[in-house]
Amino acid sequence: MLPARGIPTQVASYVFVGTVVLAADGAGSFSGSENGHRLIFGSPNSLVPHNVPPETQPLAWTYADGTLTVPGGFQVRVAAGGRVLVGAAANPADGTNVLMIFTRLR
Repeated sequence: MLPARGIPTQVASYVFVGTVVLAADGAGSFSGSENGHRLIFGSPNSLVPHNVPPETQPLAWTYADGTLTVPGGFQVRVAAGGRVLVGAAANPADGTNVLMIFTRLR
């Protein structure tokens, strides 16, 4: 896929560290931070750090047929007895692809 107009070709990798809480009533929250880097291809190439300080965001969620869905339509498949959640999505508006893997430690 070609990058969106005006956006240089780039590769990014981010790690979210935090806690997702899902209540039985469909409410929930994410508390954590995001850290990583973007490699931007251009003249010259550059490596840019990406750091989002800790924050807490509320969220709503639904679950059906092994899929957990949050607002905006992002879906993750629930596997390994709820210990692993995997989601993949594409955003044609900005040319990005996302692969997210959540793990339950306890």
